[in-house]
Amino acid sequence: MPIAAKVLNKHPNEYSFGNGDNPIIITLGLPFSWEILYFMALSFGIATFIYSYKCPDLLKKFSSWDKFNEKGLGKKQLLVYFSNWLRNYGQIREAGGKVVPQIKAVNTVAKKFCSTLPPHLKDIKEAWYLSKYLPINK
Repeated sequence: MPIAAKVLNKHPNEYSFGNGDNPIIITLGLPFSWEILYFMALSFGIATFIYSYKCPDLLKKFSSWDKFNEKGLGKKQLLVYFSNWLRNYGQIREAGGKVVPQIKAVNTVAKKFCSTLPPHLKDIKEAWYLSKYLPINK
């Protein structure tokens, strides 16, 4: 960007074409300063980096539930994504920013979407493993 600014500063800002009463005037300039353009581009780059680093793969790959279903995926595969996310990244936060223990988050999912938790799953203490095998209601 600084190179483009220097090149354009060496040339006049306006070019006039045509003779007579109605010349065509072309203005080579931005409606804002080069500094603002630079900081906008820098901010966009930082935002892109944060998105690529922090956004879960599921959200990067599928923009909606319909796109997820179009690929033939369903609730079971969603649990696998959730399980892998818990295992690899591991932090779940409430809206206020407070960290929620993984097992509490998995139990919340189980209470909302499972009719009963089979006895053999009740003894599992690792949240990511338990989340993978939750019997989700259809």
